[in-house]
Amino acid sequence: MSQITQDPSFSDSAGKLMEKQYATIGPVLVSRARALCPVDTGMLRESIGWGVLAGALVVGATEEYAPVIEFGTSRRAAQPFLRPAVESLRTKPPPLRG
Repeated sequence: MSQITQDPSFSDSAGKLMEKQYATIGPVLVSRARALCPVDTGMLRESIGWGVLAGALVVGATEEYAPVIEFGTSRRAAQPFLRPAVESLRTKPPPLRG
């Protein structure tokens, strides 16, 4: 029986490469989301940030009313700012470092 093992050095180098990519993409997404965010007091816009969770890039807003603005309600129209920022990567990706 054959066994496949992963070279730990590959995992380390791949992880470091992903960290570099996240460090490039995260701030770009935050900037784009803040530009698209509707502003009343500016608290929602300033709460937008990025981080890494379980090896994945996460971009979001910490204000508790962010989902109401992003998705809307039965009485309030949606004003998306996070999803369009992510979608913008398809048409205008940032240059990545390698």
